[in-house]
Amino acid sequence: MARGANTKPQKFILEGDRALPLEEQTIFEIRCKNSVMGNESLARYTKAQRPTSDGSSEYDVRKLSLADKEDFLDFCVSVTNYAWSDDYLENHPLIEVNGIGFYEETIRDPDVLADLVADMSVGDFNEVAAASNNQVKLSRGAKKN
Repeated sequence: MARGANTKPQKFILEGDRALPLEEQTIFEIRCKNSVMGNESLARYTKAQRPTSDGSSEYDVRKLSLADKEDFLDFCVSVTNYAWSDDYLENHPLIEVNGIGFYEETIRDPDVLADLVADMSVGDFNEVAAASNNQVKLSRGAKKN
């Protein structure tokens, strides 16, 4: 049975985090994309392509990275309990983490969420993005606690 996309934000836990203690789980609050949001996402990534002299196309990495950030900001409302990389913490000395390396505050600021996209692993980014494209995956990763 086909249903309309539930675009109300839902808490999502990465598959690799689900067996971890609560204090080590990162919580992404994300929306499932509907077809309009999916089309907007496609348009963002299409803009990152540029034609080559032989008629094919290639990606502009700067524009592709910008598309990742814009797409993430479109479906992600907040992130709680994120473990920033050492490089990020070195360059942002005002960010405070707990004893096990997690920033416990909920991140809602679009600029900081954009930083998070650049900091997180491509695998984690892809998992969260895939969940925003599929209500079943999103529901499967829903925060149960």
